Amino acid sequence: MPKLSPLMKGLVETRARVDAEYSRLATLIDELTAKIAKVEAERNSCDQLITKLNARIQANQIEPINGWQGRYGTRGALKFTILQALQIAYPNELTTSVIANHLQNTFDLLFITANERRTWVHHTVNNRLNALARAKLIERTHNPEKCTGHPGTWRWIPPDSTSVSLQALAAGAGLLTVGALDIEDLELEPTPEEDDLPR
Repeated sequence: MPKLSPLMKGLVETRARVDAEYSRLATLIDELTAKIAKVEAERNSCDQLITKLNARIQANQIEPINGWQGRYGTRGALKFTILQALQIAYPNELTTSVIANHLQNTFDLLFITANERRTWVHHTVNNRLNALARAKLIERTHNPEKCTGHPGTWRWIPPDSTSVSLQALAAGAGLLTVGALDIEDLELEPTPEEDDLPR
């Protein structure tokens, strides 16, 4: 490419950024179109079955509920998945970002915008990490006051240094056993509203 004037260079760079954003949004449209088709097919199947079982129920009059609730499956599954990831990584620590990526992949979560994902990390992932740290199930290995602008780091506390049992937590959450925490830790689960993304 020939040497460009500052103005032309700025225009070229702007065009390149816009093109990248266009490609990102086009990919999102494709993903959402496929997701909508899948959800629509599932809804239609439900409508047909409802009508077949009870013709007096008008499926189109059923009020929608927040679809984010229950996205993590059995109660306690989100906390268990965090603890499992940290246990596997032990004695190494994991950053909040790595944990968030693991949760997003595990639960197949889709965020429409980067801001939506940031809100989820702040309200859901951080809340659970902090709750687990207060319960002495994991330890914070970063200084919050010096960690501004950077992801925090966390490490699992092994069984011999805590009296809780991961096995009990797993059993209480209806999940496979991989280690140790107490069933009482399920009570740390925030109210359903805290699982939800802002509307």
